[in-house]
Amino acid sequence: TTELANMRVRGEVHFLDAMGIDQMVYLVLPRVFGVVMSVLCLTVLFVAISFGSGYLLSVPLGVRPGDPALFLNSVLGALFPSDILNFLAKTLVSGIITGTICCVEGLSIQESVNEVPQAVTRAVVRSIISVIIISAMISMLAYV
Repeated sequence: TTELANMRVRGEVHFLDAMGIDQMVYLVLPRVFGVVMSVLCLTVLFVAISFGSGYLLSVPLGVRPGDPALFLNSVLGALFPSDILNFLAKTLVSGIITGTICCVEGLSIQESVNEVPQAVTRAVVRSIISVIIISAMISMLAYV
């Protein structure tokens, strides 16, 4: 949001329009794709660290963890296809929604530097609210 808003304030977006370059294709799509990939990679990393730390912390708690392959097989055996679809849908849709909202807010200011912090605040608030609502809707569709 900040980068696109500052580009708008400096007139860079206007120059792209003057050259005939579509700002949605040149500015928005790469950023949204980057957010989606970042959210997906961070979510996979978080899940892997959660499982790994859960396995490793079972020793100090007095639980014999057993073979790591057995632990992983039991975790994967407990997953249903709806769990995997829910994971992917929440991850990908929340990345798309967040990236799109932030880009739209950044491009929607009226060339005043004072509007940049307001656009960032709006983007954060709208993104958080949207992700919570979308995640709840996806969970309801997947499990009800």
